[in-house]
Amino acid sequence: MRRPLLFAAVGVANTAVDFGVFLALTRVLGVGPVAASALGFLTGSAHSYVANGLLTFGDRGARLASAARVLRFAAVTALCLGVSVAAIAAALPFLPDVAAKAVSVLATFAAGYLLSGRFVYAAPAQAASAAGGGAGAGPVDPIQPREAFVGDRRDGGRGG
Repeated sequence: MRRPLLFAAVGVANTAVDFGVFLALTRVLGVGPVAASALGFLTGSAHSYVANGLLTFGDRGARLASAARVLRFAAVTALCLGVSVAAIAAALPFLPDVAAKAVSVLATFAAGYLLSGRFVYAAPAQAASAAGGGAGAGPVDPIQPREAFVGDRRDGGRGG
């Protein structure tokens, strides 16, 4: 239960950064809501990469300075940005801009969690398996910690 709670807490902080940038751009600088939403999303995403890498998925041994990890994060972020922008654009004809932004946040939360756990912060063996490189490894559960971590304090050092 620890990992989803950490992801949610980081998500709240990311959302605060996202909304703060969105409000500053729309209210202070007069930027349109779709562009402001995209910039807020990207700023929150930068925070997300570091905070989730250190806090939520830190026990998986993910190196944040890994070029491959940064590229996977960029791909997941691009996908989630598309979901975010599409959601706010679809909601704007029916809702005020802040409510439409809230819809976009909800639309990206689940996708971001699943993709982050599966592709961005997965242990190396999990990332290969999730990408189709593991023979018969089965699906990776982004909520559960890496099972093959020998000496993990959570399992009393039994090794999974």
